[in-house]
Amino acid sequence: MHEGFTLSCPFCHAKSEYQDAPPGSTVRCEECESIFRVPAIHKRNAGGVVAGEAIRKSKKKLVLTLLVLLILAAGAGLVWRQVAKGPAEFKDPYSWLGPRFPEDSPHGTLARFLEAWKDGDQSIMLHYCRPADRLKSPTKDEATKFNDRFQATFLNSKLLSYKMANVRDLGDALEYPDVQLTAEDARTHAPLKGAMSPKVCIEDTKAAKPKWQVDLWSAAPRWD
Repeated sequence: MHEGFTLSCPFCHAKSEYQDAPPGSTVRCEECESIFRVPAIHKRNAGGVVAGEAIRKSKKKLVLTLLVLLILAAGAGLVWRQVAKGPAEFKDPYSWLGPRFPEDSPHGTLARFLEAWKDGDQSIMLHYCRPADRLKSPTKDEATKFNDRFQATFLNSKLLSYKMANVRDLGDALEYPDVQLTAEDARTHAPLKGAMSPKVCIEDTKAAKPKWQVDLWSAAPRWD
């Protein structure tokens, strides 16, 4: 049997006397309950203290690690819930147009379509268009043809300014027969002037009330 001697915990540095702890064995700290190793070679001087060797994290560090893992897991769960809910609700990117052009009006809808064109943002342009103008589950070939047509019709020209005038009532739609446009060629930057006669239609949606939306291809510009 080995005589008792004092060991110092490498984690909390508490000193305790241990009986029958041969070199190389492991012991548990009486204070923090961490497990550490008795040095393989050491001198056991009377009244002396032997420093224990750390072999694994202390209980406090283990608890901290578990807390970090729990926080990361909770964050991952939050992200998953956001993804499962689908894309975030669309927010009006042109609210600065103000009360003169409210988003739920035909004038506001057309103005936002034109502002998105000025920004070159196809996704927002399509957001303000009729669902019938947007392809549902297109094949790769159909998507390519649609994008090529959209590019040639709108994005090959960078819209600089517009002026809406002369609204004509078509019953369930309004027509703007003389929207004046100034633009430039997207590649050569050559100046362009033209006009378009877009229709804005009231369309049933999944929302609580019908929504004004642009008839996409009626908005094709005519350049001088």
